Amino acid sequence: MNTKKKVVIAEGHQLFRDGLKAMLMARGDLEVVGEASDGLEAIRVVQRVQPDLLLLDLSMPRLSGISVMKDVKRQFPEIVILALTIHESDQYVLEAFDAGANGYCIK
Repeated sequence: MNTKKKVVIAEGHQLFRDGLKAMLMARGDLEVVGEASDGLEAIRVVQRVQPDLLLLDLSMPRLSGISVMKDVKRQFPEIVILALTIHESDQYVLEAFDAGANGYCIK
């Protein structure tokens, strides 16, 4: 029995979010179960659907991705979080992993 992994995409840019969703939905093992355009919405969506994977932009409106990450990991430590960002500096990488990121991907 193959169960699809549930994914939430939290990304401030609609076009990028739509592209990610299309790529993920083309796979047979992943299902996008929620989307968010800002940090506060991301937390609400994660609380509601409790995904297996959160794709999280670090530069989100209303609440930073780092703050979202800390909150999500505190509530749901089993959720895998992949940070999506334009930031390549060591400072951002270290801060993301300190906050609970499981991976770090440059856009």
